[in-house]
Amino acid sequence: MPRVMPVGPLCAGVSQGKAGIGSMEAALRQNVRRCLESEANGGAALPLSEKSLAFLDENHRRNSREWFQEHKDEYDAHVRGPMLELAQSLIPTMLRVDPLLILEPKRAVCRIYRDTRFSRDKTMFKRASWFVFQRSKGMVHPVWFFEFTPDFHHFGCGYYSTPPRIMERIRELVLADDKRYREAQKALDALPRFSLD
Repeated sequence: MPRVMPVGPLCAGVSQGKAGIGSMEAALRQNVRRCLESEANGGAALPLSEKSLAFLDENHRRNSREWFQEHKDEYDAHVRGPMLELAQSLIPTMLRVDPLLILEPKRAVCRIYRDTRFSRDKTMFKRASWFVFQRSKGMVHPVWFFEFTPDFHHFGCGYYSTPPRIMERIRELVLADDKRYREAQKALDALPRFSLD
């Protein structure tokens, strides 16, 4: 089941909330449907496949820079390439959701290497792949994401690295049962397939 964090009108000017999430879901479904129909007719297969999942799992398990370099072409073919393709296919939809989003797939797709500088876990590689559409750095707004791992996938809207003053304001809106909070909650309740994580 896809999971999402719809922030809707509660968050810093993103008034599309429900419509944005629905648009992204519709675009993802359309892309999957197009690929499946094409594959059934002898055309291109769905970009993300069992090979995508198997590569992420094995690369993470091996945790070897040498193994990854020897199999980098598989990573490009089964993980990075399909993620770039999926991100590219969502650009028209995401422009309708928020025309201020930066929609450059090469900037949006995550790196395979983990940042281990401040972590006790020194595993070199991620077991997930994702892309994030966001406004420019420094702008405090929700981001739109799609992520998959060998265990699950999810997509939606998330609000990360929220400055304390904005987080406090959101708490005040929730505790005061503000109209904008109720609208966001109503949008979430209208989409039973989604959940607030």
